[in-house]
Parts: sequence; structure tokens; C-alpha cells
Amino acid sequence: MNYLTDYLYNNNDIFNIDFIDNKFSKNFILNNYRFKEYENNKFLLEIDLPGYDKSDIRIEVTKGNISIKDKKDKKNNSLLKSFKIADDIEVETANIKNGLLKLELERIIPETDKPKVIAIN
Repeated sequence: MNYLTDYLYNNNDIFNIDFIDNKFSKNFILNNYRFKEYENNKFLLEIDLPGYDKSDIRIEVTKGNISIKDKKDKKNNSLLKSFKIADDIEVETANIKNGLLKLELERIIPETDKPKVIAIN
């Protein structure tokens, strides 16, 4: 796991905007994957997987983790990439074209955690 993933996971936040603004801006590239916030609470994770197509990989999402596995390796289902994510992040869609895997992620904020507007009488 790298520093950024450690930072995001340990702070129970997929993106700490102050951290990103200070270090990377809201769109940044690390190794062979990129994170991009394209809407409020919606993110795109792009992962370079040259030589792979949808029949070659399996994506597993568990609480706090996304794993991309190699289905071509019949013995072990080798791990290609793993990402720690906040518990309130859901993977909405996944597609791969020309070895570029795109995962759309969304932060689901429970109603109890959303700001409440109080009317003034």
C-alpha cells in the first residue's frame, strides 16, 4: 500500500480535499492508476491493465477494500491491485477497454449524516 492510500484509509475518507488541494489537486496520478473527482461525492478510478480484457479480471468489493484479480492465473487468482476505501464508498460501474479499467465510485452519505437546515421562527 502506498502513502496516499494509507492516508485516505486511515482518515476514513476516500479523499481529504485539503490534503489533495495541498499535495495533488483534485485530479492526480500515482503509479499506474488515477483518481478523479468528477462530481460532488462521485469519483473515477482508472487503472492501467495492459493486455487484459473483461474476461481476464475479477473485481471483488468488500467493506473497505477493492481487489482486482487475474482470472487467467487459474491456480491462485493472483491479485493485480488492491485499494483500501472508506466504508461509505460504493462501486457503481466498472468497464475495461484497451487495457484501461474504469471504476465509478460514489460516496453514499446516510441521511443522518447530512446537514439539517433548521427553520427560524
